[in-house]
Amino acid sequence: MKLLEGGGGSAQALFSLMVSAATAGFTSASVSYDYDTDPTKRKQKPDFYGVVPAVAWMRTLMLVMMVAMSTLLIVLRGVAVSLLMFVNGNYFLYYMALDVVLYTGYKLGRNDFDYWVPWSGPIGKFLSWGVRVQVKVVTDFTGLIQTRHPGEVGGLMWSLNMCFATLILPNVCLAIYFEDRKETGEGVFVEENKAYLYANMASGCWLICFAVVVSLMDRKYWRTFIDFTSGADFFCDTYFRQGEDDAQRSAILNCNQNIWNRVEDDVKEWVKAGWWTWEEEKPSWFTEAWKKRVPEGWVPEEEAAGGGTVRGNGGGSGRGSSKRGEWLDLLLTGAEEDAAGGAWATLRSKKGSTKRAKAKVEPVQS
Repeated sequence: MKLLEGGGGSAQALFSLMVSAATAGFTSASVSYDYDTDPTKRKQKPDFYGVVPAVAWMRTLMLVMMVAMSTLLIVLRGVAVSLLMFVNGNYFLYYMALDVVLYTGYKLGRNDFDYWVPWSGPIGKFLSWGVRVQVKVVTDFTGLIQTRHPGEVGGLMWSLNMCFATLILPNVCLAIYFEDRKETGEGVFVEENKAYLYANMASGCWLICFAVVVSLMDRKYWRTFIDFTSGADFFCDTYFRQGEDDAQRSAILNCNQNIWNRVEDDVKEWVKAGWWTWEEEKPSWFTEAWKKRVPEGWVPEEEAAGGGTVRGNGGGSGRGSSKRGEWLDLLLTGAEEDAAGGAWATLRSKKGSTKRAKAKVEPVQS
């Protein structure tokens, strides 16, 4: 505040602020770098992950530019909102409230409000809103490149935010600050012309760093900065529509149901077609936790060797029947076999493997 009041500031204080900004900038860049270079993510979604080049010196240069971008944005945005708060604390609150309302409306209007985490009910809506707002604020202040992901802020919104934060917001806040100082007749922290010059120089440096980052990446990734794909479509495409195997498709049920309900019929048919095969083969992803995410009524009835249906779970949980339920199924099946004069009885072992035994029923002599 002493600096903004025109009283100047110590070199130590300014140095401390710059170190803090650089530290936060490095953290932001590291997050994006680590996500992008993750082999699993690159294999799963090569159209999005793979921005960081394979050549060593290019990777290093890109990381340095990403750190510089985040640091410059933190300084620009930090100074801008500080000016608003200095003039009138309510101005900052109005700005943040308007920003949150517009962003929430944008997500709701695109049917992209729900976060991918499998939350449900009113609490799930509130948690989704909270995460959306937090990600938006972090992106606004750090320029975290990873949040251009369709499941987060999105490519086009990310680019628009960066243009606003580097080109418009600093100049608007400076104008408000100097107008207020003229009305009050109080001192300023720097001459008006120099303030605009410094702000635009910082914005220009940010744009240069961003241009270097873009030039180092493969051109196919340029579209990720203007992509308008919603998070729901991204997850449905990545995990299910374009899934290479059952392991990848299974991840769709780890997402919020409001995201994958647009492909619900296809997912249901896939579950019904593969359930008993998975029960026999026990793939690593076919866990009890995953089974619990399968909606009621989705698990198909098991077919007997003779072609008839002898077992179904009705509830569709696939979570393991109780012993009482198994014996009830057995008794009912036995009654039907008595009436027919002979059939198959299906029993299920504790390990989930299916054993079939033929039961021959002798007719009753009267």
